[in-house]
Amino acid sequence: GTMQLVDLYNHDVEDTLHRYRRRASGQAALARKGIRSRIDLDAMINAARDEMETLGEDPLPTDWFDAMFSDFFGGPGWGYWAGSVNKGVDAGWGIAKDVAGLSLLGQLGFSQLIDSANIMASVGIRDFFTHSKALAGLDKELRDVNSALMDDLAFLYGDIGHDHQLFRPHLNMDELSQKETHKFVKGAQGITHNLKAIQAYTSLFNTVRGKEQELCAMALANKVFKYIKAGEHTDRIKFDLGMDDWVFDKLSDLVRNGTIEFKTVNGKEYVHRLNADRWNNAMLRDDFASIMVRGQNNMIQKNMVGEQDLWTRTNTGSMLTYLKMFPLTAIPKQMMRNARFMDNEALGVAMYGMAVAYVALSVRDAMNGKDRSVSERSKAAFAYSNMFGWVPMVTDPAFTMMGLDEYRIQRYGRHYEMAIAPVEVANRLVRAPGAVLSAVTGDTLTQSDKQSLLAIPFMRTLGIGQWMLN
Repeated sequence: GTMQLVDLYNHDVEDTLHRYRRRASGQAALARKGIRSRIDLDAMINAARDEMETLGEDPLPTDWFDAMFSDFFGGPGWGYWAGSVNKGVDAGWGIAKDVAGLSLLGQLGFSQLIDSANIMASVGIRDFFTHSKALAGLDKELRDVNSALMDDLAFLYGDIGHDHQLFRPHLNMDELSQKETHKFVKGAQGITHNLKAIQAYTSLFNTVRGKEQELCAMALANKVFKYIKAGEHTDRIKFDLGMDDWVFDKLSDLVRNGTIEFKTVNGKEYVHRLNADRWNNAMLRDDFASIMVRGQNNMIQKNMVGEQDLWTRTNTGSMLTYLKMFPLTAIPKQMMRNARFMDNEALGVAMYGMAVAYVALSVRDAMNGKDRSVSERSKAAFAYSNMFGWVPMVTDPAFTMMGLDEYRIQRYGRHYEMAIAPVEVANRLVRAPGAVLSAVTGDTLTQSDKQSLLAIPFMRTLGIGQWMLN
């Protein structure tokens, strides 16, 4: 990465440093694959287009390639659709999405709990709770073992469980355009970004995801090396984590020669030390770190570079898919990945996913004072589970077209699949002043009034808004 002259004029030091780090990281990743400069990248793109032409195909536009590789240069990911490219989502669109998130995601921590099901299915319910007790300090001996393991993992790929501090997701660096905007828009953007950062804490999202990532790192490292030592489930490990034969063989050698240390606690064997400083192979360390990050982002679902279609990064695409991308991304990351093997782990992800979703919904309903039957909550748990969350997006419109609304799984409205969340929230906020006036004067609140009041940012935080209405 290179510092640019324009960076010296940017008063936002946090933004400048994070973009510099992102640019350095992206260019280092390209360099590892032999692309050491823009000249190398252009040569590769031209070679790919020439090969397409030789095969009698219409070569993809250069803009399409530029959009695909834009993630590696520190700026936002470019969108591309129908010959048109946009270098990041415009600030106004970003603010609209931020406000929608502030309105709707006040209880995001409860939804995030559902990813715990992936860890349960991967390592078993017993090991999940054992590692959870160690993480909470209730099992001191295993906590000491895990602490040493976490130190070794941090040596390989950095501090674990602190994504919100390392990557600053509230700044939307992956998405927002860097072009100059009006001072008022820039100020509004800064306010919504700061409010998003606060909401990530008040909704318990940072806390829940951070603990899940720590737990996942411990569980995943134990799973990989225990399976390698036992010679079990090697195909599953390689496919799930994208581990090639060279890395698998090298890690197997480390297990055999005692570099990877195990320790028995309460009659059960756990990984104690990786001793990564003794691996004597920088490429192996880098590859294993990438494997762990990839595995962690599969279990505790998080998009990585290349996992979103370029259309979803256009202004229109980003608005239409807002709050819909998580279940869509889960199709390859959860459903297809597990369905490939159809083993006990795949069944566990499905069953634990629905069970954890049911528990999370029960707690959330209790906080919100919402009364649902077991059948209604079971349907909602199915729709919230990480394996099947995409299913209602397919079946519900079909039931509506056939006039069978009573069979719909989601009950947010007959046409929620086509609803644009920022537009819906804006519509409710426009009516909010009248609803506030009715509440203050003691008038009877209609359902529309209640929805408008709950649309005010932070009103859904931990059920506070619903409690006030009740």
